[in-house]
Amino acid sequence: MGDPEVDRFIVSGIVLGDSLDGRRWTSERPELRFALDHTANLKLEMNLVVPRVTLRDTGPITVTFFVIGKQLGKLYCPAPDRYTFEAPVPEAWLHAGADNRVVASVDKYWTSSEDGQRLGFILSDAGFVPR
Repeated sequence: MGDPEVDRFIVSGIVLGDSLDGRRWTSERPELRFALDHTANLKLEMNLVVPRVTLRDTGPITVTFFVIGKQLGKLYCPAPDRYTFEAPVPEAWLHAGADNRVVASVDKYWTSSEDGQRLGFILSDAGFVPR
């Protein structure tokens, strides 16, 4: 999320502009797009932080991950901590040379008392990597 070119991969639900030391806040349903050279033997990997300030109000959260609209898996986050989601993606779901959309949807979001913004978690990185 700290890469200067990252904004072009963000579809929605991620705070644009400056990052927090290479991380960015997400909304309750961040969406990213990835162009892939190939689709074989890939897994989705996302690294995120669930901060104490939000979890104190929401309680444990579950993040559900979708690739091109198909549910890939879930990640249960019971405590403030760093989490990694990893799951192999069926080759048939992905398309080389086209947008491959990824959504990470939280079951409970935190609402900022300052500006009313709905926040889910802090995202440090996401992408398709070799299995």
